[in-house]
Amino acid sequence: MFYQSCNLKYEISSNAQDLEKMLGTSWMLSSELPFDPYIKLRACIHENESIKKNSTVYCPTGIYIELPSPNFRAEVTTLSDLAYEKNLVVLDSPSIYDYTHRNEIYVMLRNLGDDEIFLHPGEFIALNQLILKLLILVGEL
Repeated sequence: MFYQSCNLKYEISSNAQDLEKMLGTSWMLSSELPFDPYIKLRACIHENESIKKNSTVYCPTGIYIELPSPNFRAEVTTLSDLAYEKNLVVLDSPSIYDYTHRNEIYVMLRNLGDDEIFLHPGEFIALNQLILKLLILVGEL
């Protein structure tokens, strides 16, 4: 399946499609408000995943992106709700995905808390933002 949202073409993995059916949740990328530049990404996992204190997991999102031109990049960053409620952050925030990236988006999540936490299938784990880069070409001086 291919979709287009905010000039962003993307494909949903077969795992994400299975989770859509199992959870009754849409994997389509969409902003909460028309002017909102952020799109929430979900955990594409089939069972709860434990994240021990001070450890990191590499979490699939089930999303394969295709940016519309080399002038765009996608940035994945921490979801503030998760940072506040679970002490969970995107480790390399913001993660940058450029025009040539065609693989699934994975998110490195770090548990900064003192307790073990759990990720649940389909849970929102990060924010994605599509950014227009301004390219300036400078001629010979």
